[in-house]
Amino acid sequence: MDQQTVWSTDEARQFAGKAYAAGQKLAGAAGWSNTGATQTMLWGDFQGSGRTPYRVQVNLVGPTYKCSCPSRQFPCKHVVGLVLRWCGGSVDTASEAPPGAVAAPAPPKAPREVSEKAIAARERSVAEGLEQLRRWIDDQVRNGIAGISTDPYAGWSEPIAKRMVDAKAPGLARWLRSLPGHLTHDEWPRKIIEDLGLMRLLTDAYRTIDALSEETAAAVRRQIGFTVARAEVLATDPVNDTWQVLGYAETLEDRYTTRRMWLSGTATGLLVNVQSTAPSGASFDNRLTPGREFTGGVYLYPGGPSSYRVAIPDGDVPTTPIERLSVTGTGIDDALAARARALVVDPWLLRFPAIVTARAVQHSRPKRRHLVDADGHALPAICDDDRWARLQAGTGGRLQPLLVEITTDGVDPLSMLSDAPPSRLTGPAVTAL
Repeated sequence: MDQQTVWSTDEARQFAGKAYAAGQKLAGAAGWSNTGATQTMLWGDFQGSGRTPYRVQVNLVGPTYKCSCPSRQFPCKHVVGLVLRWCGGSVDTASEAPPGAVAAPAPPKAPREVSEKAIAARERSVAEGLEQLRRWIDDQVRNGIAGISTDPYAGWSEPIAKRMVDAKAPGLARWLRSLPGHLTHDEWPRKIIEDLGLMRLLTDAYRTIDALSEETAAAVRRQIGFTVARAEVLATDPVNDTWQVLGYAETLEDRYTTRRMWLSGTATGLLVNVQSTAPSGASFDNRLTPGREFTGGVYLYPGGPSSYRVAIPDGDVPTTPIERLSVTGTGIDDALAARARALVVDPWLLRFPAIVTARAVQHSRPKRRHLVDADGHALPAICDDDRWARLQAGTGGRLQPLLVEITTDGVDPLSMLSDAPPSRLTGPAVTAL
């Protein structure tokens, strides 16, 4: 059958996002006609309530799609329904796509050259903004923060956040706007002081950025909000390996969800992530799915392995099911020691990836959840009820390697890694920061 490998259920669900349930209903509906598939394309017509059927097309490379329906959900239920019909073997193979088929994603544009004058102007603007931030932080600590808890929605940090936008430091603006969210937490003074301290450290680091290591300087620029064009990253030398996809985490910010898909290199031992961002409820790039692996190159962002972030080229990524996991878990003490070493390079690293061998333990009085390793060392688990229930059911109280992200509040379990392929603890787990 001259057709691209049919997606698994997880791949289809990942592509569909919130439209999965509605797409399932349409997949078996009687309104489909003129459906077909090639190695890279799906197409078909769906007769809705109107006189003219909706024209649906999906380019599996990317993937990209279009539908003539008026829905503002992307992908819409018709696109998802067509994909699910294809996954179920209900779309016949054709020799060629119809005229006007949706194109594959264009290769990334070459990064636009920025003049030295423009670069210097931004550096100067950022430096001036950070000096204002430094004085603001000093004032908050000097005057005390007890009074700010009276109204968590009053926009206490909004004026200085707007100043960071003007100073072209969007990363700091987002960080400042997240501070009032701590006020609903029992330990809000600790959380706010921690964040203010890290921001103050960032202002000091930027003053001496030329004296910092390449990795730490990259972390400083990343936190401030300097962006690196993806084309620049893809122009560097790749790190070639067989990459096993172990799991993912998601964070929600300003109605956008960022997904970190974690990969482990079987030869290099690197643990890195591919990031993608989409409006809340929209689909993500589904070329990578937990439980599968691919052989090829990934491209490190500035800061090298300490950034934990890579890019992969556009186009199809041929993956196969993981036959044998190459990762092994460590104890909690070893994971915390590795995190401490990472914080020396990047003190602003909020979520540290690790693979720990632990079991899920719940205490009823008071109700607390922990991951406990073989030596009895424990960290609080910060996942939601659904993921915790799946973790307990999957591990059965036994020690098991787990992909986790370690934060200042505890550990967030993402995948169980005893079996091949790895099993996700849940669907999208959105962590509000």
